[in-house]
Amino acid sequence: MKKRYLIIALVFLVLVIAACGKKGFDAESCKNFKSANARDGCYIYAALANKEASLCFNANNKYHCYSTVAIENSNADSCSLIDDKATKDSCFKQIASDTKSHALCANIDSAQEKDDCYLRIARASNQIDVCDNIEEIAVRDACYINPAFKKTDVAQCGKISNSAAKQGCLASVAAETGNAGICDEIEINSIKQRCVAEAAIKHGNLEVCETLSDNDAKQYCYLGIASGKGDLSLCEKIDSLQNKNLCYSNVAILKKDASLCNMITDDRMKEVCTANAAE
Repeated sequence: MKKRYLIIALVFLVLVIAACGKKGFDAESCKNFKSANARDGCYIYAALANKEASLCFNANNKYHCYSTVAIENSNADSCSLIDDKATKDSCFKQIASDTKSHALCANIDSAQEKDDCYLRIARASNQIDVCDNIEEIAVRDACYINPAFKKTDVAQCGKISNSAAKQGCLASVAAETGNAGICDEIEINSIKQRCVAEAAIKHGNLEVCETLSDNDAKQYCYLGIASGKGDLSLCEKIDSLQNKNLCYSNVAILKKDASLCNMITDDRMKEVCTANAAE
């Protein structure tokens, strides 16, 4: 956005110099332009050049001028000069997003735009606490479960209203910390079993894999530990042919041993494995 207005500024610099001659730049000269768009562009340039938003007052579309100058100079005070609510909200939101300052979102009138402002900044700055400011429950939940956040605090999961999303969050914390005990708080068995598997993989704990009653979770656990440790024997415990081939491939690449790729039954996967293991 700043590049676009820089081009506008340069164009009007040439026009203003031509209009002002030897007298130098004078915002009053903007009145000499017959076209409303040209005059507004001149006032925008004048306000930008002098870092003085008040020069926008005489512009035909002064709110656009105020907004442009505010955003280009990252000066939220200039947004307050705008009477049009939509334009003012957009002004505050853009500067808040550019500067990653969630405090500016509080100046936005529209509840929807305000929530979106907090959501954007939370994701851009990886500050999960910013999500606390969001009013709409669905948006707030979406903010909390953002995959970009490293989830190491169970208390954050407690803030999520949606049950399935909350349990998914608990599983993420267990996987990140390797604490299988967190999985006990999960009600849905399939998610709980996968959660335990993730924690087991984190610590390379094969014994925990053996305790899993859900076969899919157990197979996933074998695959994860085999791939992490380079333990080919664990690949033999995997029932699915596709996952077994994947396991062989992961171990071969980890050990840089292309000969292990010969155990793969899928020709294309074997070819890719051989190429990657040889690197």
